[in-house]
Amino acid sequence: MGTEKKGSRDGADANVHRCTKRSYRYRSRVICDCGRRMQGHGHERGYVYYRCWPTNNNRGRPDKHAGHPRTVYVREEAITAVVDQAFSQFLFHPQRRVLLSRDVDQAEQRAHAERAEQRTRLQRRIADLARRQENLLRQAEDADPDDPFVQGLRKRYNDLQTERHVVLDEIAALDDQDRAEPRRASETELNILDALPHLTLNFDRA
Repeated sequence: MGTEKKGSRDGADANVHRCTKRSYRYRSRVICDCGRRMQGHGHERGYVYYRCWPTNNNRGRPDKHAGHPRTVYVREEAITAVVDQAFSQFLFHPQRRVLLSRDVDQAEQRAHAERAEQRTRLQRRIADLARRQENLLRQAEDADPDDPFVQGLRKRYNDLQTERHVVLDEIAALDDQDRAEPRRASETELNILDALPHLTLNFDRA
């Protein structure tokens, strides 16, 4: 069970608590950008919202939601519109196989570009560490090795070397990801899409 579902019951039925007045269609399914599960909230005018309210269960701990708006609201009808579009386009659209393949390719391209950008940043970090190590070596080159200042330089050099190994390991991990062949959906799996009808959904009327 993912952390976003931790502590949440399954299903969208109303809670058995005697004070429960209604259930929410997307209960436990709407996640804020901060990673918190958003809670259903009924407005007196009949609107339904999902909100992220981190101060509610983190009172006295502003560090737990630093930079987060006090409350984030999303209308249920806005969520339903996106869900309608996703199901109609990727599950029930006549061109769903083409659309799926296109999106998978785009996702792989984005992932590759992100890794390339991260690799560039790490390589710049390696160059910076090497430059700083070279500066330390020049300072200690003709000095007394027993001098406390030189010993401090040696310690700093070793710290930079440790950091360099960490960065090199991160670059190696990116290389491994590039070499890994992404798993493609088999024809059998794609044929499941063909078994679905061609529909236009409207969850708001379901």
